[in-house]
Amino acid sequence: MRKNNVIWLFASILIVISLVACGNEENPSKSSKDSNSKSNSVENSTTSTEKPKSKTSDDNNQVEDKDKKETEEDVYTASSDKKSDPQTSGNLLNKNKVFKYKDGSVVMTLTKAEFTKKFGPSNASPENDEAYRETTSDSQTYLHLTGKIKNDTKNSFSFGNKLGEINFSLLYDGEHEFQNISSAEEENGTKLGPSNIDALTEGKIHVYFQVPKPVSKTNKPLILTVILGDEPFEITLR
Repeated sequence: MRKNNVIWLFASILIVISLVACGNEENPSKSSKDSNSKSNSVENSTTSTEKPKSKTSDDNNQVEDKDKKETEEDVYTASSDKKSDPQTSGNLLNKNKVFKYKDGSVVMTLTKAEFTKKFGPSNASPENDEAYRETTSDSQTYLHLTGKIKNDTKNSFSFGNKLGEINFSLLYDGEHEFQNISSAEEENGTKLGPSNIDALTEGKIHVYFQVPKPVSKTNKPLILTVILGDEPFEITLR
């Protein structure tokens, strides 16, 4: 009887040992399976992250190809904005120019020289078109001088014409010469009249040259010559 108990005890121990061994064998298998699953997940993750890198690389290549193409080309872009021609050029005189004639009894002062398409007397009404001078050709403009003459002599003083004692000429680029037309203001500055100043008076004057428009648009030399009697005085306008 006692012998049988020993045998059963020994058999029970073997069964327990056998069960423990089986449990240990299943765990490594499960661990291996989990490990393989994690490995596959990492690989899949790596693969998915590599795709954007490949796309970025392609984009960079496209940018490099575009830059390379641009460096091989000269690109010229025309402006769609049409610039209007300037109506005036500003004052070409850096300061007032004073000329004394007949021992100072006649004094002429030029205050402004500018390119313009239209001008008129100082007090002219804008609605009075007849008071203004305007070029009729788009290819022409005026070089317009303004100033005043003080006449302290006993006689009317004439200027800017064939019989005038003061005259003007304009030389462009050393070879193109232009002749003037002159007027004096009258009727309180509302009208342009003949080019003479009454005795013992002072009058506002206008001297103008009609010139081709290119004269106003270049930086080529422009010389105004003022002739007092027979004596010329040159003024560099540009």
